[in-house]
Amino acid sequence: MLNGITTLRNPEWQSPALANRIAGLLRGALGACAGSLTEHEIQAISQKSCSVVQNLGPQIQWVHSYVTDDKIYCVYIAPNEEMVKEHAKQGGFPANRVSEVKRMIDPSSVEA
Repeated sequence: MLNGITTLRNPEWQSPALANRIAGLLRGALGACAGSLTEHEIQAISQKSCSVVQNLGPQIQWVHSYVTDDKIYCVYIAPNEEMVKEHAKQGGFPANRVSEVKRMIDPSSVEA
């Protein structure tokens, strides 16, 4: 466990065939098929992300991600955009856009 992130370790997920499939998905096809990723593929991608976060150190934390039909939106706690881009680079993840969250709102915001 690293900053609330569970690192998955399973030798089956590190098979060469799966590694090649995941690498192909991450190189660009990921967006086109994000919603159809299998649990096995999600676990392998998560493992890779956790490994990169661990290597980058405690200044970056992967909070969670949202998977839609064609994209994965990831939420990080990081000191700057460059750190998030470095995570993407080291992980082989496409990162077309990085946006800083300026404010959060929720139903309780009506009372502000």
